[in-house]
Amino acid sequence: MRRYFKEVKMVDKGVMTPKEFTERIFGSCEWYEVWAAARIYQEDGGKRFAPDEFVKEVGVEAPEGIDFERDFSEFLRGN
Repeated sequence: MRRYFKEVKMVDKGVMTPKEFTERIFGSCEWYEVWAAARIYQEDGGKRFAPDEFVKEVGVEAPEGIDFERDFSEFLRGN
């Protein structure tokens, strides 16, 4: 798996937004890509945004019936 340490530092410094980070990785910003980007951001050392804050910053909403906090609670706790 490719690592995104440079991009994570850019987000943490405010040079790149979470949306730009997601687009850099996936080329678009579908809700599931934003969630995956939040995970990558966290795993590669991101400190400025918690995963749920990262998703909210991009402003995408999951389809009805999917709840970020419920479905990804282990991820939010850092497990």
